[in-house]
Amino acid sequence: MPRPLTIRARDIERWADTIEARAYLPVLLRRLVHGTGQDLRRVDFPGGDNSQRQGWDGWVEADAATAWIPAGESGWEFGTSKDPRRKAEKDYAKRLRLPRDRRERCTFVFVTPRNWLGKAEWAAEKQASGDGWRAVRAYDASDLEQWLDESVVAPVWLGEKLPLRIPGIKTLDECWAEWADATEPKMTHHLFQIAINECGERFKKWLEAAPKRPFLVVADSEAEALAFLGCLFEHPDLPAERRDLAAVFECAETLTTLAASPAPFIPIAGNAKTQQPLASLRERLHCIVTCPRNAVGAKPDYALGLLGYEAFKKGVEGMGFGRHEVERLVRKSGRSPTILRRRLALLPALKTPQWASDHRLARSLIPLCLVGAWHTDTRADCEVLATLAECDAKEVEDRIARLRTMEDSPVWAVRKHRGVTSKVDVLFSVANLMTEQHIDDLLTIAEYALSESDPSLELPETERWAAALHGKVRHHSAALRDGLCETLVLLSVHGNELFQDRLGINIEAQVSDLIGRLLTPLDEKLESQERDLPAYAEAAPGRFLALLEADMKKDAPALLRLLKPVSSRPFTYCPRSGLLWALECVAWNPAYVGRVALLLAELSRIRIDDDIVSRPIASLTSLIRSWMPQTAAPVDQRIQVLELIATRYPAIGWQLCVDEINPGPRGAMDNYRPKWRSDATGAGGVASPAEIRTLMRGAARILLSWQDHDQTTLGDLVEHLGGLSIHQRDAVWHQIDAWAATAGDEAKAELQGRIRGFAFTRRRDKEFRSTIERARAIHDRIQPRDPVVRHLWLFATGWPRDAWQATKRDGFNRVDSEAQLARIDGWRSAAMEEIWDVHGLSGVLRLVEKGGHTVGRYAAHHATDAAVVLRECLGREESDFLDAFMREFIA
Repeated sequence: MPRPLTIRARDIERWADTIEARAYLPVLLRRLVHGTGQDLRRVDFPGGDNSQRQGWDGWVEADAATAWIPAGESGWEFGTSKDPRRKAEKDYAKRLRLPRDRRERCTFVFVTPRNWLGKAEWAAEKQASGDGWRAVRAYDASDLEQWLDESVVAPVWLGEKLPLRIPGIKTLDECWAEWADATEPKMTHHLFQIAINECGERFKKWLEAAPKRPFLVVADSEAEALAFLGCLFEHPDLPAERRDLAAVFECAETLTTLAASPAPFIPIAGNAKTQQPLASLRERLHCIVTCPRNAVGAKPDYALGLLGYEAFKKGVEGMGFGRHEVERLVRKSGRSPTILRRRLALLPALKTPQWASDHRLARSLIPLCLVGAWHTDTRADCEVLATLAECDAKEVEDRIARLRTMEDSPVWAVRKHRGVTSKVDVLFSVANLMTEQHIDDLLTIAEYALSESDPSLELPETERWAAALHGKVRHHSAALRDGLCETLVLLSVHGNELFQDRLGINIEAQVSDLIGRLLTPLDEKLESQERDLPAYAEAAPGRFLALLEADMKKDAPALLRLLKPVSSRPFTYCPRSGLLWALECVAWNPAYVGRVALLLAELSRIRIDDDIVSRPIASLTSLIRSWMPQTAAPVDQRIQVLELIATRYPAIGWQLCVDEINPGPRGAMDNYRPKWRSDATGAGGVASPAEIRTLMRGAARILLSWQDHDQTTLGDLVEHLGGLSIHQRDAVWHQIDAWAATAGDEAKAELQGRIRGFAFTRRRDKEFRSTIERARAIHDRIQPRDPVVRHLWLFATGWPRDAWQATKRDGFNRVDSEAQLARIDGWRSAAMEEIWDVHGLSGVLRLVEKGGHTVGRYAAHHATDAAVVLRECLGREESDFLDAFMREFIA
């Protein structure tokens, strides 16, 4: 058989000196068996990580014999040691332990990649020993050289290991390595997992059927299609020998040379040049063709499109990226594996697509990149494109059509929408061709398009959801506005890096000035621009914050108009969402988190009565919280921000601190993250236990150093003792003692109620036993002097919650309802007796006025003159009290 390259015995012996040969010699033998065997029933040669598995080094069951593979069962032993006879003797002796009847059915085969001159004599000696083997064989490097000459794929695989590259042909392993190893981190099979699951069964049926037609796979690039095939052939439902038979051809001459080989193989056309020779093989061999997606005329068997969000997410997470980096990579790659590989590539040559090497073609992409996306039926969009491209809309469509025919096309088209697949990919590829005029034209167009007022604001709020039906829509499409906003962000983030040295312009400053003009005056433009605020904030965070801070100093800030309550009707949009997302976006940067926190604290003072979760206080809490902070600011800086808020906005600062020491279960949601800035990279996940403890200690320190405690703040501390250390709890008790010395009866009673809620309800935590005892002692120590105030809680409701306590019964802590009611009844009777003795009827009536709903029953037992009670009460209209009093008094 004609060979493009012959591997010699000396090459094999040289490979035997490598560590790799020890693990991959079984892989070579497996490929040789698969590539030259006939009627194979079982082939097992564990290699790689499994090469040290116990049992035979290899096992073959074949119904037909070939020159190298015995018919029936054959057990294979091999090794790379420099003394092959010694290794053969050792393995032979080990296998003599098998029962004789098994040896009689089996051929013993020993293989060494060394040259072994005495192999024939050794095999004949063992054959004549009478040990019962069906036959004994020995192969050395010379035999492997000859065996390789009968295979198509095995010499290719070994040539890649030596390395002795065979021109124009490679294995799928090599294709995958070229695809995956080019990036940091390396690409993984996870990117194609969903596609493999979708295609696996179809591909298996095609392989099991007789060869009739090629299997056509298309993708953004041929390299992506080959990488996908490398993963597809590892599908667990596919026979292992199929991968060993697959070879990728990049040279038509090589494929033509090997086409006459009687050995089985699966040819894969790696490019258009190698497709023609497959025409004569398609009915004899299973042939596979790969094509760029945009160059396909026939219907493909499987088309690798842009990955779905979940598939892309699993893929990049499998590469080691955090969940928060998924969105950034989505935008950078457009969910295309080919573009993702280019963006993560290590070598500069791989970062530049083929279409970027054609300067004329790349120059035609500049206006498309600057716009990003548009709608072809929107006249204003087409005018913008025509202005930037300096041609009419028809010529723009012609450019799109030509670009879509290219491999790895940089543009997409879906119905009437057009756009670039990855704006950042195109921007970096064409940056060297852009001029200052391109930037000036873009900024002018952006100001013109984005400053357009929102006509839907002319409608009543209840009808704005149907603005399109009323014809109240902007002239420019939402796709174009979003695309221009995205371009402004990209230019702000990367513009100076790409253009400042070459063109001498400060694009970041120009974008910042444009954002200022778009939002000035804020009171007139805020509502029209509300949906674009997150993009403006990311494009110019400093200027954006300055505009908002200046607005909040006015007597009637425009921002407050966005905080009005939102209706719960369907299709209602929350106008404050854009503002809060914009502030959340800026707050990821530690340099701005303090300013954002103060703005949110000021906005949190406004009461919002609706059911929408998105509120300033929620955004502010997310920046501070210990367990999942939505900012990259370190914990010490967040504590400083918390202290600042507590100083300027005490009520809000107090609540933030209390929330931080809350020991109960807590939840959190992700904030809006920057799309193009790296401020949030690596941030926003669950914090470490040490960081959580640090912020909780900082919050506790602020709470305990509070200057003006009252019953409300002290009650908050009591209810959250679980989040304080033992020493901090002691400080709380001391502060309560100091406060009680001057507090009034009403305040003491309120604090007592909160202590009861903490210490007089069921608790099973043994750790809290001493704390509960201390709380109960404090409760008794701050008793109000006035019995009416002291006992009011017993009569305020029919079921005083704080009086329920667990009792031991049947080995469990349970509530005995009858016993509890009897105990409460006794307390109420004693309380009424004290009130009657101290204040008489006036005390009872005061108790009724303060909210005692169950007073009548107990007052009746202590009244000495019903007439006096009735005379005093008739004018007060206390009907509930009178009814209960009369029923009990008469009884």
